[in-house]
Amino acid sequence: MVCDLRAGDADNGINHGILTGAFVLGTIIAVLSLRRKSWGRSQTSRGLLVCLLLIFICFTWDVFYSGGFNLTDIQYTFVRALPEGLVAQAQHSDDRTSTWQYMPSWAATINLLLSDCIVAWRAWILFQHDRLWRCALVVLMVANIGTQLHIACF
Repeated sequence: MVCDLRAGDADNGINHGILTGAFVLGTIIAVLSLRRKSWGRSQTSRGLLVCLLLIFICFTWDVFYSGGFNLTDIQYTFVRALPEGLVAQAQHSDDRTSTWQYMPSWAATINLLLSDCIVAWRAWILFQHDRLWRCALVVLMVANIGTQLHIACF
């Protein structure tokens, strides 16, 4: 098996693991604090809980994609040798990983949109009586949704 492990790859893996753990811990703390508050049983907090769980699911899918794509790529590029040579191995690897290439953008896009919607909702509550800021918030949120969907599609 041919494998090139550089110091940057090891640092990237360690950083990714630490950030994943921090994200999971933050999500658990947010969900537990949301459920313990007296206002945690209102319909608004249930919507926020659903958004937090969807963000967690999308993040988990993104981590699953990252690991799965790398393992599939390594398996079909370096582990399984084809008699046709290295170019045929690379083409076979591209064919096998093509299904993985459509997955990352949607999980990250849903994650970003839900996070931005939560921030916009909080700003909407802060500016309840200021029509100018609320209109600006709606315009910026619509532009953000359009931009994120455009990035995910193309």
